[in-house]
Amino acid sequence: MNTRLAVAAALVASVFALSDNLAAAGTSPTVFIPPKPSASAHVRRAGGHYSTAIANQIRQCNGLSFAYDQAVSGQGAKVSQEAQALHDQGVAMCAGGARTEGITNLSTALRDIGVTPRVY
Repeated sequence: MNTRLAVAAALVASVFALSDNLAAAGTSPTVFIPPKPSASAHVRRAGGHYSTAIANQIRQCNGLSFAYDQAVSGQGAKVSQEAQALHDQGVAMCAGGARTEGITNLSTALRDIGVTPRVY
């Protein structure tokens, strides 16, 4: 207990002595400001806004693709080439990271085959 108190007192005394020396020299003490993560940094907190938004987009991509597959299996060969191309592009965009555009293409493909896209 006495050792901890002595170490804490020595630490406080050294901080005050350092700040007095810096004030006498006319410089301000250094403040640590953590750098902002770059745009390419993908290290995010789980449950933060970014990870939640990405999870929602991934869920929408999966749900819309599943709805398209279910509708196509029920309709057989009644699917237009344009709707199939939009679906394929949407799936590729969702897989490639352009989820917003992929969701738009998947929704358009569903509307083309007569299905109302659901927001998941």
